[in-house]
Amino acid sequence: MSDKFRFAQRGVLHIQLGGQERVLRFRAQEIDLLEQRTGMGVMQLLDGKMLGLRLLKEAIIVGQRHEYANQRGGKKVKALTENEVLRWIDRSEDEDGIEFEDLFEAVTKAIVGGLPNGARLIRDMDAAEAAKKADAKADDDEARGEVAVPLASGSRSAALASAPTTTAKLSSSMDG
Repeated sequence: MSDKFRFAQRGVLHIQLGGQERVLRFRAQEIDLLEQRTGMGVMQLLDGKMLGLRLLKEAIIVGQRHEYANQRGGKKVKALTENEVLRWIDRSEDEDGIEFEDLFEAVTKAIVGGLPNGARLIRDMDAAEAAKKADAKADDDEARGEVAVPLASGSRSAALASAPTTTAKLSSSMDG
């Protein structure tokens, strides 16, 4: 994930967007408002089927609504418009150096982090993502003819014995 994001506390994301640092906050009130604006529960929003520009736009608008993000020098600033947020998203990669997928992942983690037990949910999400990447790598290795082979106990080297697996290239004679 980009270094343009910083998670300060539960449900709070500092993000470089629209040419300046923005603070998005997702707690019960903001998550409830996001559910109202999208017509879906938060777990439906985050299940991977509803990911898209509308959700990202609504999340940024809602995350920016909290009282601290809209104060500059003690003065209230005008509320964000949808067009303004869409311009930020359009320009995020060019102006802020943030890819759309990274932006979406950071906002999603901030929303989940704002839920009760959010830290546990994020750990579960990260573990599931790591497992998915490991499975994809194993599939790629297998497609290239490489497989992970468990080492036998009592192997020649103590260094090898400490490593649970090694990768071996299958010979073409085994393909027949």
